[in-house]
Amino acid sequence: ILIDEKFRDKVVKGIEYPVVRLFWQKEFLKYPDRFLAEVISPLQNKIGAFLTNLPIRNIVGQTKSSFDLEKTINKGGIFIANLSKGLLGEDVASLLGSLLITKFELAAMKRASLVEEKRSDFFLYIDEFQSFTTQS
Repeated sequence: ILIDEKFRDKVVKGIEYPVVRLFWQKEFLKYPDRFLAEVISPLQNKIGAFLTNLPIRNIVGQTKSSFDLEKTINKGGIFIANLSKGLLGEDVASLLGSLLITKFELAAMKRASLVEEKRSDFFLYIDEFQSFTTQS
């Protein structure tokens, strides 16, 4: 979407939110080429490093998740992920851990629409928590 104009046009046509669609149709096109090169190049480097890693590519490249964290939380399920740095590498393990924590956070926030009596407690245990979090 950042570098392939034909692909961008195809994707933008399907964007439902007018503000987002207008950004890609109007604002993005106003950015000077030099600015885009400075911004996009580092993104490509980071993304490329992860996409060349087969386990990461197989996980983040799916259109539909094979597990439902909302269901896991709401039904009292158990979710275990082996994010061994020795197995995956430090960067990959950190990225996957951060993505999982974000997914759990979003699933937990969705529960705000449930009546409190219908919300059962859930617990999240994370070994090496400091490896997967940021200051924010």
